[in-house]
Amino acid sequence: MRIGFVKTTLRFAPQGRTLFGRVSSRVTAKETFNSVISTSPLANFAHCPYRACLKDTSNTRLMTNIRVLRDIKARHGVAANEIARRAYLYIARNETLAPQVRHQAQLQLNTFDRYTRPTTVKNRCAESGKGRGVISEFALSRFQFRMKALRGELNGVHKASW
Repeated sequence: MRIGFVKTTLRFAPQGRTLFGRVSSRVTAKETFNSVISTSPLANFAHCPYRACLKDTSNTRLMTNIRVLRDIKARHGVAANEIARRAYLYIARNETLAPQVRHQAQLQLNTFDRYTRPTTVKNRCAESGKGRGVISEFALSRFQFRMKALRGELNGVHKASW
């Protein structure tokens, strides 16, 4: 695997049998990331109020790493199982119910995949994949946020002067 920007190639792609299974053809990181994002229930970072700025990737450098793909997989799992997980969690923690019922609910909670836990979802930069210094409203790291703001690519954001 070459380390780089748009031309990084991966052996993992969502076109396989599973969401992130191995496939024989090599796919660029940008294609992989875009296909995963477009099929996501949180497409185009729906949690982000300023997501319009993330749609234009014509001049951006995108580096997809396994952490970004893992985070996207976790977001899929959390969104798909949130209601059932919360119901079992409520039953397991409700002390007014019988202990057998609470125990069965806890056993059902233990059967869920680890990527269905909300704590596995991390804020990551949509541009660079960094996990630290991320401004969650824009889904960008502080450096990428500064560069986009200085270029005027973020609507309503400009350098302060007083």
